[in-house]
Formats: sequence, structure tokens, C-alpha cells
Amino acid sequence: SRCAAHSALSSARMRSISAFSFAFSSRISLFACTAVMAMVISFFGPFVTFLASIPNCVMGGVCITLYGFIAVSGLKMIQNVDLGDNKNLFVVAVILICGIGGMSVSFGNVTITEIACALILGIVTNVLVNIKCKKCNKSDK
Repeated sequence: SRCAAHSALSSARMRSISAFSFAFSSRISLFACTAVMAMVISFFGPFVTFLASIPNCVMGGVCITLYGFIAVSGLKMIQNVDLGDNKNLFVVAVILICGIGGMSVSFGNVTITEIACALILGIVTNVLVNIKCKKCNKSDK
């Protein structure tokens, strides 16, 4: 079975996966070209003004769609994890609760966002659970 931390570590790539599924294209050169074009166009005032003129409700709908694709991509990745195993279930639960629950940590001027907290706690939880399991496996042999 795949480890739950693999799903957590792959969350950094979820945005690009959902962009691939949203655009119905898997050519990396297309996305690299689009990214460069977006950076160049962002220096032109009329284009920035045009984007600022888009109503918040429309941008909200676009954000809901994009993050919905990201969430569905994450769920597709979790399908391969054996959630019957309690250690995998625990790691996934920690990630979901911290990410959805809005846990954020601030150290002075630095703030760790909900997604980053969920990722960090997921990795730490997986490492700690697997250390305990490795000790149990060594004692069984």
C-alpha cells in the first residue's frame, strides 16, 4: 500500500495536475509558455486594469472551480492509500483536519498557512508513526 505521506508530499503538484485536467492538455511546454506569457503580460497596465475590473463574484467562481479540481485530484491520489490501516488513516485525518480546520501558526511576521501546516504535520505524523512501526516490526522478527 502507498504511504499517506506520499499523498501529502504530492499536494504541491496538485495545482498543476488540476490545471492539466482543466485545460484537457498534458503538454508541459504549453503550461511553461502560458506561465511566461502571464508573467510578461502582468507588467502591462491595461491588462492589470482589465483583471481588476472582473467582479469579485466571477473571480470567486473561478477560484471555487480551480480549488475544486485540486480537491478532486487529491481525492484521486488518496484512493490508492489503504485507509483500513490505522496508521494511514491517522495521517490522512491529521492532514484533513489541519487543512480544512484552518490551522495556521504565526511566528512574529512569518505566518504558516493552513495548507502548509497540514503538509508539515502530515509529514511529521507519518515519520513518527513509521518510527513506531519500524520498532514494532524489528521486535517481531
